[in-house]
Amino acid sequence: MISHPLQFELLFEEAAFGFVSAWVTALLFAASFFTSVGNFTVKLPTGWRHIPPMIAFSGLFSFAWPTATSIAMARTLNDHLEKIKQT
Repeated sequence: MISHPLQFELLFEEAAFGFVSAWVTALLFAASFFTSVGNFTVKLPTGWRHIPPMIAFSGLFSFAWPTATSIAMARTLNDHLEKIKQT
């Protein structure tokens, strides 16, 4: 997934540009929004306020896409096994 390297790059930029005081704070910020909890508050400059929703959507899709794929694969396997039983 392309989003994971981008998130770590943003994490490093947050700490490097002084938006957060420490790497641990930047990590907690990214993890909080990646899991869509979003209960971690950091005052960001105006131009950077769109980053948390983007991180949250990335986290949401990184869990939803594999789940949907797994369900579809299980359904396909079940259909295939049913066809084998009938023959």
